Amino acid sequence: MLCGFLLFARIGNLLPKSVSGYDRSKQLSRSDVFLAKDCVIFSLKWTKTIQNAERTLQIPLFTDDSNPLCPRKALLNMEKLSPASGSDHLFSFRTHNGLSVITQYQFIQFLRHQLLQCGYDSSLFSGHSLRRGGPTWAFSKGVSSESHKCHGDWKSNAYMVYLEFSLHEKLDTTNKMLSIS
Repeated sequence: MLCGFLLFARIGNLLPKSVSGYDRSKQLSRSDVFLAKDCVIFSLKWTKTIQNAERTLQIPLFTDDSNPLCPRKALLNMEKLSPASGSDHLFSFRTHNGLSVITQYQFIQFLRHQLLQCGYDSSLFSGHSLRRGGPTWAFSKGVSSESHKCHGDWKSNAYMVYLEFSLHEKLDTTNKMLSIS
């Protein structure tokens, strides 16, 4: 979830629809992720805007080992708990039957269960919530429009339809409009 959120990822780039549906050309494999000291670099070979392998989208994620939400720490922990080869799905895990992958359905069920446990209306969330939530959070932190577009691989300002504003952010609009200075 953390990596998908920070990548502004579509669920189809992260997880297959079925266990047998893993397509290395569309979903991330372990070899598509490079762990550096200060960042993690994800190489996406297929997205909504990359249909014919005409380029590879590289998205770096900042890392900070002191942060509990550090993507590098999360990926290292995943690798420790579930070792796999570079050609295996990034989010594969060991079972008594061998290696398996998390499906889109399983992820959505897990996400909704966790949200329900936290008191949220889980029906408001879906696999696309990472694609919406990451940009909304980035916007609230002051990330520029150009950075949004580059990071999320948007060719237009279409990402703006994903942004959801809090009442505080909406109130700030009129506060600034009525400001004398």
